[in-house]
Amino acid sequence: MKNKLIVSIMLLIFISFSAVAKESNLIVLKTTGNVISAQEQLLANALGYLNQFWSDQEKSFSREIAEKYFDPDTLLIINGKTVYRGYAQLISHFETVKKNIRGQIKFPFLEIIGVDDRLIVRFDENISDNHGGQYPSNVIAIFTLRNGKIWKWDAVVNSAYFSQPDAQKVVYSK
Repeated sequence: MKNKLIVSIMLLIFISFSAVAKESNLIVLKTTGNVISAQEQLLANALGYLNQFWSDQEKSFSREIAEKYFDPDTLLIINGKTVYRGYAQLISHFETVKKNIRGQIKFPFLEIIGVDDRLIVRFDENISDNHGGQYPSNVIAIFTLRNGKIWKWDAVVNSAYFSQPDAQKVVYSK
């Protein structure tokens, strides 16, 4: 009887640790529509790489990573303005932006809605500038996928950062 109790307690502890481990790797809090785990993982990996890139001042944006997660004709639009097209501009954009600001995308994403080849993603991001400014941001982005990669990233970013004097030339630097 005592052994069964010990085994039961150990099993309960193991299950609890497993649940915590799974929760800490959570990609999204709420999913609606047609979203497959490979799509969630693609976004988590690509945006997770951006977090790593921004946090390490010595790290360059890797062409290999660009090719792994983004379509060759990739396109980023922020608040209605085209920011980059293609790998060269993608890499140049993030290298230039990193000199002035850094972002930290918060995981898990708040919500992903899947519609055909598009994922509508809601997430929060912290933006910090070289002057010590901190700008909590709310983002809604529509990622259009092509051949399993991000082709178009169309984001609406609600952030006080965009009211800063240098923001336009930093973000739209291409």
